[in-house]
Amino acid sequence: MGRDPQKNITPIREFDVSRALPGSAVQEAYRRDGVACLRNAHDKAWLSLIGLVSIAVLYERKGNHQTRRYC
Repeated sequence: MGRDPQKNITPIREFDVSRALPGSAVQEAYRRDGVACLRNAHDKAWLSLIGLVSIAVLYERKGNHQTRRYC
């Protein structure tokens, strides 16, 4: 991983955690960059639930109190 000279940014390191828990490489990337992308960390059912909850929270923050609560 290196800086992109065209954009002057460092790409976010990606780690597939579908078969193992995040290891020391993930921790090192997080310490160095402040972020690490964990691919396949959650299954589709979990992501669907989180999506519904986050939509509900966004509507509530906008003052729309007639939204359905999901949790």
